[in-house]
Amino acid sequence: MDRAKAILDELQKMGVYCQFYQGEDYYFSKFGVHSELYRCWRAMRARRWAIPLSDAVTMPPDKLLLIDEPERLPGIKAHLAEDLCQDMTLAESKPYYLEINHAQANKGAALRFVAESLGVAQQEVMAIGDSTNDIPMIRWADWAGAWARAARPPRTPRIS
Repeated sequence: MDRAKAILDELQKMGVYCQFYQGEDYYFSKFGVHSELYRCWRAMRARRWAIPLSDAVTMPPDKLLLIDEPERLPGIKAHLAEDLCQDMTLAESKPYYLEINHAQANKGAALRFVAESLGVAQQEVMAIGDSTNDIPMIRWADWAGAWARAARPPRTPRIS
């Protein structure tokens, strides 16, 4: 929880829009283009919070989502990976989204959990993705691929 607060504070200093998820709600600090587009796109309840957003963190968030210009995201990602997010997963899910998750919270782990819960063998599972956050899922599935429309197809030796 303290790490999430530190990341949110650092992003605020950098002027990066960020929101975080707890349960079925997401929290953000200011209304603007990013918050409104996301609200319209997702059917989730939004909770606006005054700056600093880190004050709204009362339990470990499920995920942090940064929204910024695509050309800025690699620099933001590199900055966070140096110190605050060394043991976390930072993945681009859209050209302007950077997601920060616990290292074990990814689509590959989720797909494995669902398959095992349903008694489906890994050799019978197919996964298709279009973003870097899909790579763990694509690597885990025995049958995998990327959509032709993927902005940057995920690279993995198991894509067929």
